[in-house]
Amino acid sequence: DLLNEKEENTFDLVGSVFGVTDKKSLVMGNKISQGDIIIGLESNGLHSNGYSLARKVLLPKYKLKNSHKFLERSIGEELLKPTRIYVKPILEILKKLDSIHGLAHITGGSFAKLSRLNNKIDYNLDNLPQHENIFSLIQQAGKISHREMYSTFNMGIGFCIIVSKPGLDNVEKILEKNKVKYHQIGHITKGNGVVSVTREGRKYVLTD
Repeated sequence: DLLNEKEENTFDLVGSVFGVTDKKSLVMGNKISQGDIIIGLESNGLHSNGYSLARKVLLPKYKLKNSHKFLERSIGEELLKPTRIYVKPILEILKKLDSIHGLAHITGGSFAKLSRLNNKIDYNLDNLPQHENIFSLIQQAGKISHREMYSTFNMGIGFCIIVSKPGLDNVEKILEKNKVKYHQIGHITKGNGVVSVTREGRKYVLTD
């Protein structure tokens, strides 16, 4: 839903894409197990999610053409960055490796949506990289808690790959060959679907 975003004499253009694949090649998350590594691929901005909250906190205080000390470009230009697409490296990884246990776009719901892959283990995100400054500006402008930020925005990670430890090196080689910036952002432990983020010694549980 586009909350309060449609104006007079405008329209909303929506597209959908469908595909067909071999059922045996699907990565459903059922193989995720304790000890697996979570790799995060860097985002380059909001990636089309969290805009309702971003608009709510930014637009009353700033104009889109305004610059800010946090940013290298105007606020409007920062918000309009095209979403980074990961199709090429992910397809290569799936074609060449059988050690991939989970895949997830970090979009609506942010990291909390990882629990949809498999709710019989816990996702511990304890090594997230420094996020882009636009997220700091949004958090400051809206006085938003860390928990809400990590439950709403991608916070610098646009895609997650969950891989077994033995397969980690091969995944990293493919990402490096494709010049994809990535980080080992966490690991899997036994549990019941809890997703948590640890930053600066504090742990934030994102799932209820």
